[in-house]
Parts: sequence; C-alpha cells; structure tokens
Amino acid sequence: MCSRIKIFFFLILSLVSGRVVGQIPFMPRSLVEFIEFLDLRNRINPQEPDYDGSPFLNDEFVNGDVYYNNEFVIRNVPLRYDMQNDEMQYTYRNYTFAFGPNPRLNFIIIQSDTFVIETIQPRSADSLGFFKLIIPGKLTILAHLSVSYREGRPPGALEDRAVPAKFTRRPDEYYAKIEGSVPEKIRSMDKLIELLSDHQAELTRFWKSNKSSPNKANDLILFAGYYNSLQP
Repeated sequence: MCSRIKIFFFLILSLVSGRVVGQIPFMPRSLVEFIEFLDLRNRINPQEPDYDGSPFLNDEFVNGDVYYNNEFVIRNVPLRYDMQNDEMQYTYRNYTFAFGPNPRLNFIIIQSDTFVIETIQPRSADSLGFFKLIIPGKLTILAHLSVSYREGRPPGALEDRAVPAKFTRRPDEYYAKIEGSVPEKIRSMDKLIELLSDHQAELTRFWKSNKSSPNKANDLILFAGYYNSLQP
C-alpha cells in the first residue's frame, strides 16, 4: 500500500509540474485567428439524434482550451469530441464546425481530459488521431476512444416500431509512447515491458505482484508511474 501511495504522489507532482504544457509561454489568440490559421471552414449540420447511445464523449459542448503551433492558446472554446469520426466539434456564431487531428495542434484540454495528436498504428505514418492522455512521462500512456455503429431498421412483421440506430462505446485501446517514438498499442504487459530498455526485472516483479492488466487505465497509471519514478 505504501508503494502505491508513493506512486500516486509522484503522479500528482508530475501533473502539477506542468509536463503537458511544459515551459512554453503560450500566447492567447482569438477563435477567429485559430480558424484562419488552420483554415477551419468545415461547417457541419448536426441532426437531431434519432439514435440510441452517442458518438460523443460528452453530448453537450463544454468550454475547453486549444494549444497550437507551439506558441498559441485559445481559451474557452465550446468543444466536444466525436469518437465516431475522431474529430473535435466546436460552435461559432450558432454554427457547428469540426476539425481533425492536425499536426499543428499541440493538445486540447476539455475539463479534466487532455487530448494529444499522435500517429495511429498500424496505419501509415501520416495517419494521425486524437488520443486521450492518461499519464505523461518518459513512458506516456494514451487511450484511443471509439464507438461502434449499428444502423437502424424498419419494424419487422411482429414489431410495432422501428429499431433506431445505435452507438456503443467500445473498450478504450491503450497505447504506450516512449520519448521520441510512435505510440504502440499495449497488447499485454510482457510486450509493454519489452518496449522498455531498462528496469525490466523490476517492472516484471511489479506487474506480477500487482496483477496489472493492459486493459485497465488505473493499472497502467500505476505501472507507468512506477517506471517513471525509477528514472534518474
């Protein structure tokens, strides 16, 4: 228990120290300047939901901050993440717009969630996606969020109403990113340890003693926190 408490203290200190934002002095810009910079004119027409479930992480738009070009930040942008299309939607002058994972974006903070832009494997090297940041460090853990979609259908012979379309949240897929590398999907704990070049014996003991799962965010937070605490 003491070791877990120490790791959680390490995680808290890591996050509070600003590893995500770093020491870059981001200068505030207006939403109009951001739209012009990325040429974001992809206006969409959201339909009234006639489906079950949701393609969005949060159905309602909530204010978030967008950091881009290693120098600018736009604050209080009404945002929501579309897990089906892997894009961010925002509102401006009562219209809804969307933008994808552009490499000129640094990260996006929506309430307690931070999204970063990384290459999706095993697709081509220029295929980018939004990833939710789970824990930063030399070993960074990321999550890729997605939904499945089932089309609706008209009522059958013995049914009195149509079956609506349905979105279902898929289990999050977790990725490991070592400093300077492309994120790798975490398929098992032993494969994750193989990605790391140091402290493998200690990591194996930690994994087995804690029964860490590659499919549980809390277990990966503990594991990455332990590994990062071993770094000089």
